[in-house]
Order: sequence, then C-alpha cells, then structure tokens
Amino acid sequence: MLHFSDRGNGHTLVMLHGFCEDHRIWESFIAQFPDSLRIICMDLPGFGKSQNGQEDLNSWAQYCLDTLKSAGFDKFSLCGHSLGGYVALAMLNKAPERILHYISFHSTAEPDSMERAQNRLRQVRFLQNYGVDPYVRQLVPGLFRPGTDEVIIQYALNIASEQNAECLASALRSMLQRPDRNKLLKSISCPVMYISGVHDAILSMDTQTTQINSCIKGKHLVLKNSGHMGMLEEPEICRATLLEWLSLTPS
Repeated sequence: MLHFSDRGNGHTLVMLHGFCEDHRIWESFIAQFPDSLRIICMDLPGFGKSQNGQEDLNSWAQYCLDTLKSAGFDKFSLCGHSLGGYVALAMLNKAPERILHYISFHSTAEPDSMERAQNRLRQVRFLQNYGVDPYVRQLVPGLFRPGTDEVIIQYALNIASEQNAECLASALRSMLQRPDRNKLLKSISCPVMYISGVHDAILSMDTQTTQINSCIKGKHLVLKNSGHMGMLEEPEICRATLLEWLSLTPS
C-alpha cells in the first residue's frame, strides 16, 4: 500500500507528484479546492512515506491502482505532474475504464532520448557520490521560471531535500526505461488536459501542443509565466481552469 492524503467528499481526483517531490507539493494548490471534490494525493514508491518498489513505472502504476482499489476508489480523475504523468499514463494503459479524466501537469508521452537517458545515469552517479542536498540544489531552481519568488523555490527545495538518495536514483533508472506512450495518448477516450509552461526548460511547447492535439478530447492550458512547476508558479489560473474543466467535462 502506498501512502496518500485524503480530503473532501464527492468526485475523486487522484494527484501524483513529480520527481524529488511527495504528496506535500500539492498542499498549497489544493487548499482552496471545494470540499465537494475528494482529493487523494499519493506518495509514489520511494517518495514521502511510501516504501520503494521495483524499478519499473508499470509496477508503480499497479501499486497505485491496487492502493486505490483497496481504499475503495474504483473510478477517479487522475492528475500527474512530470514523473507522476508517466505513472498516470501507465495506469491508463492498464485500467482505462477506471479513469474518468486525465490531467498532464508538465508531463509528456515521449520516452527519454538517448541523451536524456545518459544524463539520468550521470545524475544517479552524482547522487551516489554527493548525496541529496547538493543534487536538489542544482536541480530544483531550474524547474522554475527565472525570477520566481525564492520563497516558492525554497518550498519545493525543502520537500526535495527530505527524499532518499537511493530512492531518487531508483526513480531515475525507472524513468529512463519508460516506453513511448504517444500511441496510447491518441487512443484515450476520456477527456485529457495538458498544462504546459512557456518557460519550461524540460518540455518543448511544440511537442506538448502536438500531443494534446492528437487526443480525442483534448484541452491545452498554456501558462505564460511558468516553467515546470505551474501549480506553484501560477496556481490561481491552474486551479480555476482545472475546476471548471472537471465540472463541465462529461465523465
């Protein structure tokens, strides 16, 4: 069983955090969500209070599905940030009938390029040699738009610095093995929303636009003042758009 937080009642929205994060990354974002929406924020394997698992995102997806089933959540909307989006797509591949909406929060259906996979292995070696703190201090600030309030960056840094070095290394190795999910994305019958940042140094806006345009029922929210962390950089517009979309989109 994976650890998760649980608030509200009614329609269930499951939220999966990104790399170097845990369920707490969503706390400020969901604080103003209505109580009529039940929000489940999970700790992925090896993050937060969840134990590590196999180095395979398909296995992570099954852990999530099994945990939710055991907790009584058969059908739900699903939101994944970055790494969480990779896991969410694996969940959609395994159990599309259980997922009512999919929100890709700065994530992609693309696999790692050879260059990116090699960079992940370099990061694994850095973690093994120097530990978590110097690693996240190099990584996390670059996820934000230049000029972002240091308080916001420090919030993410505090969460990142509490993660386990070997679990982060395991997650890096898991991510570089993930398959191309573009074919799956095109076949998803539930409504899909992509949230993308103009200043995202990781994801190409052209690729993001191509992916959401390939969806059967797709909506694209482009954040003009965000990098890779829109839920912290532009929470108001993300929150308002997401809530409106969930209420208007047929399930």
